[in-house]
Amino acid sequence: MRMTKRRWTAAAAGTLIVAAAAWALVPEPIEVGVARVARGPLEVSIAEDGITRIRERYEVASPVAGRLLRVEVHPGDEVRPDTPLARIEPAPLDPKQEAQLTARLESAQRAAREAQALLRRARDAAQRAHSEAARIGKLAAEAIVSRDALEAARTAESMAAKEQEAARFRAEATAYDVAVAKAALGLDAAEIVVRSPVHGRVLQVLHESERIVAAGTPLILVGDPGSLEIVADFLTADAVRIRPGAQARIERWGGARPLTARVRLIEPAAFTKVSALGVEEQRVNVICDLVDVPATLGDQYRVDVRVVLWSGTAMKVPATALFTAADQWNVFVLRGGRARLQRVGTGQMGDTEVEITAGLQPNETILVHPSDQIRDGLRVAARR
Repeated sequence: MRMTKRRWTAAAAGTLIVAAAAWALVPEPIEVGVARVARGPLEVSIAEDGITRIRERYEVASPVAGRLLRVEVHPGDEVRPDTPLARIEPAPLDPKQEAQLTARLESAQRAAREAQALLRRARDAAQRAHSEAARIGKLAAEAIVSRDALEAARTAESMAAKEQEAARFRAEATAYDVAVAKAALGLDAAEIVVRSPVHGRVLQVLHESERIVAAGTPLILVGDPGSLEIVADFLTADAVRIRPGAQARIERWGGARPLTARVRLIEPAAFTKVSALGVEEQRVNVICDLVDVPATLGDQYRVDVRVVLWSGTAMKVPATALFTAADQWNVFVLRGGRARLQRVGTGQMGDTEVEITAGLQPNETILVHPSDQIRDGLRVAARR
């Protein structure tokens, strides 16, 4: 049968109508959020609430029972060793009290000798750490050792210096305890002067007005606000990943920029703490030393502590792009206008980004926040 012009026109129109109907039945591509696979810096860290505290706090107590005269020092006052803090008119001693005070003096003298020995050991350790840091510094300048080794040596030097400072404070405090014990036995004076054990500031006056006090009654808190440390309790499952010397950042402390700190100690014993949801958790204190202590930061201030577990350069994707299927990590890759399921290998996992070790190439486009509607081969379009 011969095809006329009219028949050709009708056939073409029918074809167009069928094509239009088929195109109308094709679903519109789903708009999705996308991101690029990129290589860049990645950090793995954990954060918890923390508080500041003065490293060496001294609770000055009454050495004897008697009448406490009105205290003339106030919080914030600077004090030095032997600065008078309070005066007490002692009550007469009986034989039992005298024996107790004699025993206290002997105990204080033993503690003072031990503190002096620890101070000498801390000085020797600080000198060795300083020499080692200097030696490693020369080797690092000649590219014989790595920068990590130099950083570790400097951290050890800093920690040894802080240990020496703490040992010095302990030695001063024990010497003060000996002086107090001797003063408690020397009751020929009309009054006993309670003096500061160390250089620092008055943190708190516990009893300001005149009153009768018993032996051992806390009177004044003294410490050095410049020797602050940070204490944060971490879940034990997180704390086992933290190492002494690890870098930490102190955030939300009130300043414009985070403060730099170093982990000094993970306490060996954990404790049970009930969370806000009523769940019992095993936690452990992590102690950090501030590199620079701002003058505006004081004792018992609330801060956020973020400890860096790992940092480096890696090929990474947003954590929201990954999901698990068949016990494997997967992503959807945007290829040719369709979502393609891709199994990937992962490495370090940060809060918002994850290292990719296999399955993707740099600059590939992946879907973020894939919904349950997304499946392999589905037509998708990047959301604008």
